[in-house]
Amino acid sequence: GIRDVAVTGVQTCALPISRPSGPSSVSVPLAALLGFADGSDPALWARVRATQLHAARQYALFLLAANLVATAITVMIVEGHVPTWQLAGVALAIVAVSVGVAVRRLRIPDTPDGLAALVALRRTYGEGGALAAVWSGAALFLAPHAGTGGTLGLWMTLAMLMAAAALALAPLVVATALFVGTLTLALAVPQVLAGHHLDRKSTRLNSSHGYISYAGFCLKKK
Repeated sequence: GIRDVAVTGVQTCALPISRPSGPSSVSVPLAALLGFADGSDPALWARVRATQLHAARQYALFLLAANLVATAITVMIVEGHVPTWQLAGVALAIVAVSVGVAVRRLRIPDTPDGLAALVALRRTYGEGGALAAVWSGAALFLAPHAGTGGTLGLWMTLAMLMAAAALALAPLVVATALFVGTLTLALAVPQVLAGHHLDRKSTRLNSSHGYISYAGFCLKKK
């Protein structure tokens, strides 16, 4: 009896254990992740969208605070260089859009395990686009009046705002790309145009300097 138990135990321990042959690869459709189309499993992607919207909801007040702080700093930088009514109009536009985006985010149901329609994720495109439009307009309007030091301070403020928005909008990839990309383009284009203008001006000055030098040489010969 003891021998049978021992043999049985040995045989039991010797049973082969099945192991997975290798790591399984998971492909994530980019169009579904961005909200351009639904995935092959609509129920699964409805839960993914709900999780994305819930994560964005958690950062709604953080994004609002970042916009309000950036607005206050911008007003302090350009105050005195722009008429008060114009500066007040720009600030009110930014605050109105920022509050509107925050309110829409907070209206999202606080249910990370729920289901969200495709259109609900697509609505966030407009939120990122609205913030990008109002801040790009403000930057293009205020920068020429801020002076060299003020422009540098304005650029630094907007850079910090883009970093904060990238964190707050991270679950919403398209909204993040719209805001950061549009604002970056709005900041870069004036610099490129200003550099091109300076290059042309420098070329004209160099040409004028050549003519003046030649005229001086001729006068010395006479």
